[in-house]
Amino acid sequence: MATVAAVALTTVGVMGASPVHAASSYYVNGLDPLFEQKLIDLGIDTTIDQELDLEKVEAVTSLNLTGLQSPQLTGLELFKNLQTLNLTDVNQLTYLYWYQNGARGQLSNLILSGNTALSSLAIVNHRLTSFSTVGLPALQSLSVDGNFLSSIDLSGSPLLSYLSVSQNRFSALAITNTPLLTNLNASDNLLTSVSVAGAPKLTELYASNNRLSTFSVSHPAVLERLSLSANRFSSLDLAAFTALRSLDVASNSLTSLSINGMGKLTTLRASTNKISTLSATGAPNLDSVSLDGNKLTTLDASLFPLVTSLNLGNNPLGSLALSNLPRLNELFIDNAKMSSLSLVNLASLASLNIGPAYSGNPSSITNLVVDQLPLLTSLNIEMTKTDSASIKATPILQFLSLANNNL
Repeated sequence: MATVAAVALTTVGVMGASPVHAASSYYVNGLDPLFEQKLIDLGIDTTIDQELDLEKVEAVTSLNLTGLQSPQLTGLELFKNLQTLNLTDVNQLTYLYWYQNGARGQLSNLILSGNTALSSLAIVNHRLTSFSTVGLPALQSLSVDGNFLSSIDLSGSPLLSYLSVSQNRFSALAITNTPLLTNLNASDNLLTSVSVAGAPKLTELYASNNRLSTFSVSHPAVLERLSLSANRFSSLDLAAFTALRSLDVASNSLTSLSINGMGKLTTLRASTNKISTLSATGAPNLDSVSLDGNKLTTLDASLFPLVTSLNLGNNPLGSLALSNLPRLNELFIDNAKMSSLSLVNLASLASLNIGPAYSGNPSSITNLVVDQLPLLTSLNIEMTKTDSASIKATPILQFLSLANNNL
């Protein structure tokens, strides 16, 4: 059975490595003798003793390990100034993780052809400008986050199931010939278009913080988690996404949103849009709903019978129906325009916030009734126009704030 190689880079040291003897000498726990012998052959090391001279290692900018039969490369992470790494035909290697914490790593050229056993690869926070999986037929998981990539060739890895290319320079991304891909993270790029036509089994897609204004996928009924926050959408047609369990469309310019028929949806995040119309028929399993920072004037929360967390902050609500919500645990309301609010018989409500946290503007509520909330422990009513408040049957209330009201 092949040994797993796990390489975890830090800017000050390495897991399993510690200074010994000379000030520049590091003991590397797990340094494979075959790898160390290769370093000796290259004049970087002198003795097989699981120790590396940091001065020599940090002076290396190019490392050719072609044909190395070592099953793991612990110690590679100490080569912090490495720019070119050749791993051609290192065909015993199954896992390689190289995360550069802190300052960006120097690696800009990585040659991997012929690594027939490599199944999981992570080269994170370096300087790669191109990447190809040609010669990596066993690769199933690939993370190249935090590089300078604007394109990627996945044609050599038909078994790929996980791909993360976040924090790169992609303006367009087309995923083809990845029949087993289930998880794609393309957040924090410059994307104006994304195509996943070649990923019929994709269940999770994360494309937040890009420049997308249109969006479609070939197999929408398969997706379970979708994140499109911080893009440029003014509208979204999600009617075919019936399998979604989590949807994040926060920080766009949406004026309306329909989640009709999303019977499996449990988490909705649509904060900081311009939504004035929400349609949620047939989405009864929502547990967490964030609609703060929109333009909702009315909401029938009974559409969410299983909701536990409901954030309606900074909406000009003129009316709000909160009946039949037995699991509601947390409620936030801000900048409401309604004159009265009745919160009665919400058996699970533990935290209630009515305040100016988002808009800084007082709510128009003048009459507030809080009654039969047996689990309420925290009640914050701040900066409203309330001149009448009835608070009854809250036996375990521990925190009460009534600051800046008309009481």
